[in-house]
Amino acid sequence: MLAPLKLGKFSVIFLVLLPTMALMLIFIYQDYVSTLTKMHHVTYTRFLNTTEKQFYQLAEYLQHEDAASKHQELLSVLLSETLTAITLFHKEGEQFHPMMSAPNSVEAPQSQHIHNELLQSCMTQQRTLFTKEGKEYLVVPIVHNADVTLVFLARISNKPLQQVEAIINPLNKLSFTITLLLMALLVIAYIRLFVLYRQRNDGMIDPTTQVFNRRYYHEVMKTLDANYYQIILLRINDFNAIKTRYDNEITDIILQSAASRILRVTRRQDIFLHFEDATFIVFYKRKKDEKADILAARIIESISKQPIIAEGLYINIDLQVVINRHPEEKKTLHEAIAEAQEELEQIEKNSLSSAEQGNFNSSKRSRIIFELQEALKEKYVMPMFQPIYSVETMTIHSYELFARIVTPQQEVVRANHFIDLIVDDSVAIELDIFMFDHAIAFIKKHHVILHLNIHLNTLCHETFQTHIQHALEHSPAVAPYLCIEVNGFSRYTLFSKEKIKTCLDLLRASHIDIALDNIDMETIDLKEIVYFGPDILKLDYITVNNDTYKLIQLSKNMNIKVVVKTIQSENELLYAQQSGATFVQGYFLDEPSFSIKDD
Repeated sequence: MLAPLKLGKFSVIFLVLLPTMALMLIFIYQDYVSTLTKMHHVTYTRFLNTTEKQFYQLAEYLQHEDAASKHQELLSVLLSETLTAITLFHKEGEQFHPMMSAPNSVEAPQSQHIHNELLQSCMTQQRTLFTKEGKEYLVVPIVHNADVTLVFLARISNKPLQQVEAIINPLNKLSFTITLLLMALLVIAYIRLFVLYRQRNDGMIDPTTQVFNRRYYHEVMKTLDANYYQIILLRINDFNAIKTRYDNEITDIILQSAASRILRVTRRQDIFLHFEDATFIVFYKRKKDEKADILAARIIESISKQPIIAEGLYINIDLQVVINRHPEEKKTLHEAIAEAQEELEQIEKNSLSSAEQGNFNSSKRSRIIFELQEALKEKYVMPMFQPIYSVETMTIHSYELFARIVTPQQEVVRANHFIDLIVDDSVAIELDIFMFDHAIAFIKKHHVILHLNIHLNTLCHETFQTHIQHALEHSPAVAPYLCIEVNGFSRYTLFSKEKIKTCLDLLRASHIDIALDNIDMETIDLKEIVYFGPDILKLDYITVNNDTYKLIQLSKNMNIKVVVKTIQSENELLYAQQSGATFVQGYFLDEPSFSIKDD
């Protein structure tokens, strides 16, 4: 294993840049040598062409009588360092007889020794290069009237070429050796840099949550431009009490689950890190007028919609959230974060202590149960409707029916405000029965398709099952207009699969459509979906990713319709449409109202 190194400026230069520059110089040199060699061969070819042309001119000139006496002098003119000997042969039949030789020529071989080479050249009527006894020769046949009459034989010295090669070859060998050494050095350097990169990155990943940590913020985030980000500071409430109550393993699971849920909600361009202990930060990258409020709301919903399950325990947590929408007003991101932390600490100081909060929750639960019972008794439960649109036609296909409660303080609040605290109480079942009866009456009057939310605890309760059977016996025609959206699915649900399947089969037997709500790959797997056989799957937009995209495609193959809800923008609508969803729903399309569109 390579020893750790510090990733400094000079180590990068010496380990990478210098070998790279040396390699570039060597490649330039090798290219130069290659060009030089090619030029030498081109020059050599030109020399042969020129020599051949001169031989033809000389042969023509020697035909004159006044030139015969000067034939040796004429041949000697052609001698050079490269052309060391010239002999002229006269061809008679297939025999070659020497006519003359240039004076001071290096001795040329006799015709009988090179008869075959001369004959081959005459047959092709083209110049020929051949080697004999380690020496190189040039044969140029002189063609006259389509017949070879004379043959020039010249000895060619390769001494100039050898001199060039004597210089180039050792340098080539040296450059090849240096290249191998430099490439080996570069491989070692890149391996070390990769190890350093991994060490550096590993040091920036929190080992518990597997997201960026505080070190990443100090080393990377300080370079970011605050103009492009809004800061969402998140902290798990009463985390010290959680650490006191549970062991480290459960505490780690809580942090991991919280980080995982937040990470699923954030976008690719957002930066999410575990800042310290129970504090997380999301750097929300904005475009123009985009605000972080929507993302913060989704984060809160993703944390609070289901308890965290750790070693068989169901643990509910919630977050304290502070948003710094204008970090660019501070000099640095560090100052902007410090301001958000101060605001969060002030909120915590103003809140109740852990013990007081516990007493408050207990009394709050009792008060809310009483308020809900009073609201049901006095008919202070108000239905609201939100349209569900067909993707194909972008027209209203159906409505989801919500419950709104009017408190004694005349505040209209969502039913979840109550259900989250009383999910195990009979009053929650009473509320679901109230809404079911209202849905039956509304369908009879308006003949519209309604989606009604029923918690799994209610659905599997004998009281609710009996009430459904009794209601549909008196009004069987409303069943095709009713879709029950079942909430509360979890891999760790207290109900067996067989029990849930039985309850769903009772609805199916009454011709009621079944929708599984808030489905993602963490709460239920594909085998369970096939086993339960729903008519519709409802997916929250914040959970739509590559895995759920595949789930949508598989659902379509099984004739299961898909609703993507909580659509908040045009981009989200477009993505939902492209994902293959059958229906879409959300505040961008229509907000819940106390009446349907046709009213």
